[in-house]
Amino acid sequence: MSIEEQAAALVSMDPDLFIVETIFELREMKAIIQAIRRHYDGPVIAQLTFQEDGRTFYGTDALTALTVVEALDVDVVGANCSVGPAQLLDLFRQMAPYAVKPLSVEPNAGLPVREGDQTIFPGSPRDLMDCVPGFVSCGVSIIGGCCGTDESYIRTIRPVVKAMRPERPDPLPVTRLSSGTRTVLFGPGLPFRLIGERINPSGRRKFRAELKEGSMATVRREAADQAEAGADVLDVNVGVGGADPELEALLMAQAVRTVQEVAPGPPLSIDSADPAALEVGLAEAPGKCLINSITGEREKILRVLPLARKWGAAVLGLLVDDKGVPKTVEERIRIAETIVAACDEAGIPRRDLFIDCVCLPVSAAPDQARATMRTIQEVRKRFHVRTLLGLSNVSFGLPRRELVNRTFLAMAMEAGLDGAILNPLDRDLVETAAAGNVLLQRDPNFSTYIGLFGGAPAPTRGPTVSPGEEKEAPLEEKLSRAVIEGDRDCIQDLVREGVKAGIDPMVLNSEILVPAMEEVGRRFNAKIFFLPQVILAAETMQKAFQVLRPLLPREEDSTKGKIILATVKGDVHDIGKNILAAVLENHGYQVIDLGKNVDRGTIVSRAFKEKAPLVALSALMTTTMVEMKRVIAEARKRGLPSRFLVGGAVVNRAFAEEIGADGYGRDAMEGLAEADRLVNRLRSDESDEGGVA
Repeated sequence: MSIEEQAAALVSMDPDLFIVETIFELREMKAIIQAIRRHYDGPVIAQLTFQEDGRTFYGTDALTALTVVEALDVDVVGANCSVGPAQLLDLFRQMAPYAVKPLSVEPNAGLPVREGDQTIFPGSPRDLMDCVPGFVSCGVSIIGGCCGTDESYIRTIRPVVKAMRPERPDPLPVTRLSSGTRTVLFGPGLPFRLIGERINPSGRRKFRAELKEGSMATVRREAADQAEAGADVLDVNVGVGGADPELEALLMAQAVRTVQEVAPGPPLSIDSADPAALEVGLAEAPGKCLINSITGEREKILRVLPLARKWGAAVLGLLVDDKGVPKTVEERIRIAETIVAACDEAGIPRRDLFIDCVCLPVSAAPDQARATMRTIQEVRKRFHVRTLLGLSNVSFGLPRRELVNRTFLAMAMEAGLDGAILNPLDRDLVETAAAGNVLLQRDPNFSTYIGLFGGAPAPTRGPTVSPGEEKEAPLEEKLSRAVIEGDRDCIQDLVREGVKAGIDPMVLNSEILVPAMEEVGRRFNAKIFFLPQVILAAETMQKAFQVLRPLLPREEDSTKGKIILATVKGDVHDIGKNILAAVLENHGYQVIDLGKNVDRGTIVSRAFKEKAPLVALSALMTTTMVEMKRVIAEARKRGLPSRFLVGGAVVNRAFAEEIGADGYGRDAMEGLAEADRLVNRLRSDESDEGGVA
């Protein structure tokens, strides 16, 4: 049953309100809210679920969750399940300074533990009551309980809650854009922000041709390079012109997915004159985006603002109308008034409005740089919105354009500009912005400046290289980067190129591809990468191995033996299991995946049939983890010699030992290490037995 069908069915029952809860992923939340709002205009509470590390299963932190969900058409934003009240209170303290809408919280009675065959929640009503004052001081208006709580919890906190009123502090006057894993703040005293401009085919014939063929190679490269260079936001424009009118929308969806895969940190600016393409991009992105852009033309305003409202996006208003670019400050302010009034009427808050103050080339109009500075100052003073600029136009027609751009940037920062759409691969511009942040006290403790330069000596200037000019990387580096970045489209061609170049398939696999996957695991464990990147890297490795497998010697193909994988009976969650399957297969195991909701008899019988030395079991819920014990008991009863490895969100090492499992994996990479340990022990035992014989 689809989300849409569920929403329609529930609305037909005439509910008083909707609670959308225990959600891990932002795109899923956005899709659910959109489905509900197509049928229902009553109150909606939206709650995500966080882990012990303060992030959702997909790597979303508390402020990012607040930013995205609050921008949707919901009435209350909150969190429930997973952890206890003390852990959730820490997250609400992070959200409180920024929250605009009321907050709600429903903690578990602590993290569940196993005692015998029972799941025990270690928390008490007193634990929840002790946190109530903290929640209220954070502006929480609704307090309840989730897993492990009962009526005694509510009875305990009710008199305390009834006697208090949420303090609802005024939110900080900042603008927030977010990806799925990170939020970028704009506002007074905050760092100047760089919006990467290079995912744009304008004037780039090769890039346009690629897009028309459906290739995302340049999109992927530009996204990765700009993010690595320090871009805070990435602008995505795939308008190729003169093509099928439906093509841009299709390309936009593909481009947004690609950018999020390779550069999941920076939020996105969705850049298109086509409302259909804008909406596809806004729907595909997990975070809160910037729409680039509207102008003073009423027709364009009316087409775009409903999309901003629907998807919770910020808006960039360009000070241009049907007469073109005005030359005077007064004319620009008149257009700004039109845009601001339209956004006010549409319910777009001022904090979500950016104004591009525009600059004409000074080569044709020498007074334009100063006019732009005055416009920036006047817009900030009158309307209390954010200001942006596209930099490169100011220097058109002049020699040493980069010098003019750099100086103009410094002047605009002094005038109060919040950010610029520019080329972040131009190191001089990035360095100028970093130094400007220090001098204008927009870089607290010089953290960004020191992070950028790290105390290293100034680089020696060599021959000038055009910004963004490509340098051909060694093939080995391309292969490694393709795995790390999850480049599924190019990996097979790169593998074939490597084989054609004479790289031994065994070397290519064990010395290039496998170490790249191990680097993915390292980044995942260090919280640099999150679940989506691990999935992409694993899928990329699988594609690479499809090419390599026929070329490897027989003994190299799955040298480590067979492993049975299954999510136990009653549990339908298989994300973690699927990642483990991909990682194990990429490291030489022959994986036999039985799927989810698998009964113990099937698991044991298949292990006998395959003579599999290892069986890996997964469970995500406290109510199903006990089934693991039953599977192992059944296997031992029937004399199955296989070793058992267990894992899942609710499983820990103590539980694994308690139920007689041979190993425990907290995540896919730890599961791989445990599998290797068990296989090596089996081989050692077999060797010892052989020696004794």
